[in-house]
Amino acid sequence: MPKRILIPTDFSINSLNILKEFLQKDESDEQYDVVLSCGYYLSESITDLLFFSKHKILRSLNTDAFMDAISILRNKYAHSLHTVNVDLFTGSVQSSFDDYLEGNKIETIVFGADRKFTKTVKRSFDLSSFVQKAKVNKIMLTYKLREDRAIATDDLTVIFNTAGSFS
Repeated sequence: MPKRILIPTDFSINSLNILKEFLQKDESDEQYDVVLSCGYYLSESITDLLFFSKHKILRSLNTDAFMDAISILRNKYAHSLHTVNVDLFTGSVQSSFDDYLEGNKIETIVFGADRKFTKTVKRSFDLSSFVQKAKVNKIMLTYKLREDRAIATDDLTVIFNTAGSFS
């Protein structure tokens, strides 16, 4: 049975480098169900809540480059990645985050120590304060952009930032 891990994301390609780094360092033969999750504040408007659609919000946040990067990771690490899902956490207190982890059967949270959250939309928020207090196994990776060009070409961000320069 695959292990379920959560990776906080801001829907940038750079946030997927944490998943890539984790899979590169993983020496086990485990398979993983990965949940890429972002915090999202719900509106207090009854009209907004009536017409709230997680699917529409996720569709608006998922860029083509982000989805392509996930596809690259799925292909490269097919032996380790069972599933990769994108989700929103819409709570506002630690207990709701703990319930979110339990409901999604998350065993481990993998996050970057030096990762900066970039607010994608007005209502998005960083999950790091919830992650720090969570009562599940946590793996903190220190991923930094590498200076060496030969190594940096393997970085997902570099692949997508230079894609248009070859035409």
